[in-house]
Amino acid sequence: MKRPSESEYNSVQNYIHAMQPLVQEEQSWIQCKEDLITLRPGREHAWLDTTVEHILRRAHCKLVEVIQTPHVNDHN
Repeated sequence: MKRPSESEYNSVQNYIHAMQPLVQEEQSWIQCKEDLITLRPGREHAWLDTTVEHILRRAHCKLVEVIQTPHVNDHN
């Protein structure tokens, strides 16, 4: 199994920190990097993914905010 790249790891870690999808006691698994794998096939275009993601984050435009913001439908 392939290990996640540093940028993939940081992305998941940032998501967990920002969105708090788990209770505090269940968030410690992210610290065990040696236990993590990626399900992404092949890494031949990883540099391109990283470059585009970096450019979009630096641009910080409204479109990027909308795309990156998770939407929760509350239809009670």
